[in-house]
Amino acid sequence: MSWDDGVPWAIGGGSAMPAEILRLVSWAALGGQEGVFSSADLRISALETPGTSIRAMPGACSIGNRALNASKELYVGRLFSQDEVPITPTGAGGGRSDLIVAQVENPYISGEPWQIPEDPANGPYIFTRVISNVAATVKSVKDLNLGISAITLCRVDIPPSTGTVIQSMIKDLRTVVNPMTGAVQPPDDGGDGDDGDPVVVCPGGDGDDGDNDDGDACESTQTSYVPWPFTGNVDIPVPEWANYADITVTVISAQVRFDGANFLLGFLRLIFGGIPQEEQSWAANSEGRQDIVWQKVNLPVPANQRGTTQHFHLTCRMLSGLGSGRLLSTKSTKIRFDIKFKQRPGTD
Repeated sequence: MSWDDGVPWAIGGGSAMPAEILRLVSWAALGGQEGVFSSADLRISALETPGTSIRAMPGACSIGNRALNASKELYVGRLFSQDEVPITPTGAGGGRSDLIVAQVENPYISGEPWQIPEDPANGPYIFTRVISNVAATVKSVKDLNLGISAITLCRVDIPPSTGTVIQSMIKDLRTVVNPMTGAVQPPDDGGDGDDGDPVVVCPGGDGDDGDNDDGDACESTQTSYVPWPFTGNVDIPVPEWANYADITVTVISAQVRFDGANFLLGFLRLIFGGIPQEEQSWAANSEGRQDIVWQKVNLPVPANQRGTTQHFHLTCRMLSGLGSGRLLSTKSTKIRFDIKFKQRPGTD
C-alpha cells in the first residue's frame, strides 16, 4: 500500500479510522501549532496558601506527537479542574530549577515506553509532569531533546533549603495557539480620511503656525500634569480577547518656543481608561518643530476594560526650574495613536 494510512478522513461505512489521521486533522485545524488555547489556560501558580506543591489551572492545549516516525500530528487535551503537583524541596547544597510540562503518554504507539492504564477507556493519558533539575536558562522542553510529547508550562526556580513554592519562583513559559492580534478602528477615524486605517490621527490645536503663541500651549511653568495636546484624545473599542497592547502615541510636529533659554525638558503620559500610565521624558534643544513620542510594549489591559470602549488621552508636564518657554500644538500638529491589541499568556 503506497499510502501510510489506507483510510483518509472521512470514509464512513464502517471503515476503520486510524488515530494517526485524527491527530493529523488536529494538526491541520490548528496550523500545526502547540500551546494553550487562551491566555489563562493551564497557568501554573503557587497554592493559595503556598506550600510544597504548585497547581495547574484549568484549560486546554495542543501537544505535538514526538513519537518515532510521527509526522504532522497533534494531541488536544483539556484540564477541567486544577491539578496539584508536588515539588521536591531543595537542600542546603544549592537551589534547583524544575520544568513543568503538560505531557501525553500514549502506550499504543510502537517504541513508546508508557504502560496501558488500568482503565484503557478513560486513561489518563495526559498529565502535568515535573522535569526536575534543568538549567535555569531552559525555556522549552524541546531544548532538552527528550523526545517526549509535551509542551512547556513554566519553570520553577527554587532557592537552596526551600520547601515552600511562592509565585515569584514561577516563570511563565506558555505559548498561545493562534494568538489574536489587531488594531480596532473606532467609529470616528479621527479625521485622517481613511476609515480602513487602524491608526487613529487627531488634529492639532488652533494655533496659526506663526510666531505668536496662540494655540494649545503647555508652559515651562506647568509642573503638574494637564491634558496636552488638548485634541489628543480618542475613544477606542477594546477587543474582549485583548489582555495586552502595544501603544505608540506620537505628537507630530509640535512647536517648541524658547523664552530666553535654549532647551526645554518635560514628560508625556498616556491616560488609558482613566488609568495614568508611566511618564516618559522628552527634551528639546532647539526651537521649531519636533515629534514627541510616548511608547509602551506589552501594556497589560485590565479585565474590566476588555470588550468595552475606553478613552485614551495625553497629558504633559514640564521639569521644574529647567528652561523657559512653551510647547504648542498648532494647526500643523497631528496626534497619532497606533494601538495594537494582543493576546498573550496571562493570569486571566
